[in-house]
Amino acid sequence: MGINRHSVFRMKVFAAHPQRAALLSVILTVCGFSEFSRASVTFEFQLGAVPIPSNSLGVIVADTGGDGFESPQQAVGTVLAPGSSVGASNDRIISVFPITSGDPFTAGSGFAEFVGPIDYDALGLAEGQALVFYAFPGRAEGNAIRAGETFLTYRTDQPEEIIGNMDFSLPEDGGSYVLGVLDQTLGGAVDLTASLPSTSLIAVADSPDLIVGKSVSLQLEGTGNPSRFIAQGLPPGLRLDPRTGLISGRLSRAGSFQLKIRVRNGSGTSGPLIVEMNVAELPDQIIGNFEGLVARESTVNEALGGKLTLKTAQNGRLTGRLVIGRRSYGFRGELDAAIASGVPLNPTASVTINRRRATPISVDLAFDLDTETFEGIIGADEETTQVDGIHQTWHPRTHRPEGYEGYYTTWMDLDPLQSLEGEISIPQGNGFSGLTVLRSGNARWMGKMADGSPLTSAGILGPNGEYLLFRTLYRNTGSVIGSGAIMSDPGNDGDFSDNTVDGQWNWLKHPQSSPRQRNYRDGFGVGDPINQLVGGGRYFPPSRGEILLGLPEDTGNAQLSFTEGGLNETASNPDLIFTANASGRGLVPKPGSPENPARTVFSVNRRTGWFRGGFLLQDVDPDSGKLIRRPVVYLGILRSDLQMGTGYFLVNQLANPTADPPVTLRNSPILSGQVLLEAAD
Repeated sequence: MGINRHSVFRMKVFAAHPQRAALLSVILTVCGFSEFSRASVTFEFQLGAVPIPSNSLGVIVADTGGDGFESPQQAVGTVLAPGSSVGASNDRIISVFPITSGDPFTAGSGFAEFVGPIDYDALGLAEGQALVFYAFPGRAEGNAIRAGETFLTYRTDQPEEIIGNMDFSLPEDGGSYVLGVLDQTLGGAVDLTASLPSTSLIAVADSPDLIVGKSVSLQLEGTGNPSRFIAQGLPPGLRLDPRTGLISGRLSRAGSFQLKIRVRNGSGTSGPLIVEMNVAELPDQIIGNFEGLVARESTVNEALGGKLTLKTAQNGRLTGRLVIGRRSYGFRGELDAAIASGVPLNPTASVTINRRRATPISVDLAFDLDTETFEGIIGADEETTQVDGIHQTWHPRTHRPEGYEGYYTTWMDLDPLQSLEGEISIPQGNGFSGLTVLRSGNARWMGKMADGSPLTSAGILGPNGEYLLFRTLYRNTGSVIGSGAIMSDPGNDGDFSDNTVDGQWNWLKHPQSSPRQRNYRDGFGVGDPINQLVGGGRYFPPSRGEILLGLPEDTGNAQLSFTEGGLNETASNPDLIFTANASGRGLVPKPGSPENPARTVFSVNRRTGWFRGGFLLQDVDPDSGKLIRRPVVYLGILRSDLQMGTGYFLVNQLANPTADPPVTLRNSPILSGQVLLEAAD
């Protein structure tokens, strides 16, 4: 009998702590005596006082051809499972089982296992065929034999030392069989100390599914008190602690890597064990630019909301910028990716942003590969708020957003569900913006809010036309934030000229401290932000000689209407019927005439669809009898799809000397009203 390891191990004896080894027994019990029962054999296998790691796999092999056993080192790739042939030989694996400790052995020094039932007929086995036992450290059923694999071998080569009535071979029908060699300390006559392996068995499980961005913790083990672990060919991002044998880190590059592992102690260094580590690349759905909106929260961002931009790379690293309210922070981090059965799972990311003289900000994100979106939580000062975002999939050369590209004109209007129409503390005009979708997939906005505040913003377009918008206003004391989408080819006819834009934004302005602030100084939307319903469509400038909005070539073909903004307090009427022509200016009736008493004028930028003009409000001061003149400017934008235009005007209100404090023309509130341009009735 012998306990040895194949020559591939090239390991030496540990002299410091010799152990005594013994085969306690192998007891095979045949279940019944019939021909049918012969095919179902179960036996107990005990092996003790040898250094076998407790996470090893026991493998029993039968020599079905009677020509000796094929060495596992010549059978790299053989799957360790019942029925498998060992390499190209006729050796057949008849049973595999995880090795656990069993009495009287301590963990790692022996085992006792019930093996079977073994089906002779199904596996093509016969009585008397020789058996061999292998222990593969750190392996599991279904694993394949690796190059340089370390293993322990048991075979009854010394029959004079065997106690029992059978060799280590498949038994005949019926009966109970005992095979064993007893250690001298247990009353036997065998001393196997000299046959013990000198260096340790290397134990390392097959690496799980790997992907760039995955955190790895892989423990190398070895019997016999190893003093140093050596690993060559680690995938980028991983590192080995040579003292503990722990491989850890985060994978940063895809590819197939051959990891060579050795163990060293006072007796020498083992031969290399080759472990394949195949690292999958991150899917395209998680690579590139992301953008998200941070919800309003009074502590985190002063109720102004915010914006999160990210750029992820193929190595799993990410960079980003977080804007919360009036503050902006850059940061770096890493994706935490995972994979199962070759399928990437939804990754996550967690980043801590340190701030001077303030508590850190936590950013925790979860990505959805199917929808190419992300969501997460932003935390600061013990408060949190939500962030939701989208992925930019477009590329100017390889994946253009052809179904979305172009120039759009959009309006903003009050939400009727908030019942704010006619409320003088809320701007009553229409905000508007031009929107340009570039071939890169970026969306650029330029327009005006209904109180005259400039609106500029840029961001990405999502895979389904989604967009996000965030902009601080009033020197970072207010903001507009929202989302929506461009619907491409709503007619489903391959014509993108009828694309539409929709969305819902919300608008907030904190109270202003400057006494010179006349435009809604008390603010609005602080407790409940003002909803802005967004609608728009493609804008196509009139061709040369063509009248805007497709109006007919008639005199008096267009009309301007003005409402709200305190116009009910004036005697002037700025409404106007005029003639829109093929030039950039409308032909208006003579200023001051009965047809144009407020001296209203009109002009349009045919290329952008922006229109503008002005009028003059004239009222008589009841105290002095003098004429009060208030010039007013209006701005708006045209929509080709609706053949009309809308916008806002701003009016400083009349004086009120009886108010406390008195209101003059120099400090009176400025209110917003609506201007509407359409075909004349």
